[in-house]
Amino acid sequence: MSADPGGLEIRSRLARKTSVFCYGMLFLSLLIQSALEGDIWIVWVARLVPLMLLVPGIVAGRLRSQIWLCFVCLLYFLALVQSFLAFPDSFWPGLQLVLVVSLFLSGAFYVRWHARWARAQEAMQSERVIESEQRVEADTESSDE
Repeated sequence: MSADPGGLEIRSRLARKTSVFCYGMLFLSLLIQSALEGDIWIVWVARLVPLMLLVPGIVAGRLRSQIWLCFVCLLYFLALVQSFLAFPDSFWPGLQLVLVVSLFLSGAFYVRWHARWARAQEAMQSERVIESEQRVEADTESSDE
């Protein structure tokens, strides 16, 4: 068994980097849009707090935070599709829609690939433990004779 079956570690790392990049760009675009439109503070809070709540888990690379981010992306997706269809000539909804879809997909792939890689690592570790236990048993049996 290879150390990284199917390149899962590399793919999960790439998906995580893409996810973090899209996360930052989405946050920045929402921030700029709110500033340019002169929104009141409650609109800023409504736009940015759902993303800000997940920052500690995303930075730490926790899978649960990434899963929750995918759920939050669905809410942004719904709002952005409505905004995009209402204002098809507007720049911000189109850009943010692309970022949300990219964020959702990269986050979902990161969760999938990282979980598979972690399971493969656990399986390899348990195989090593079993092999070492068998060697110890064989050594004790041969020394007893």
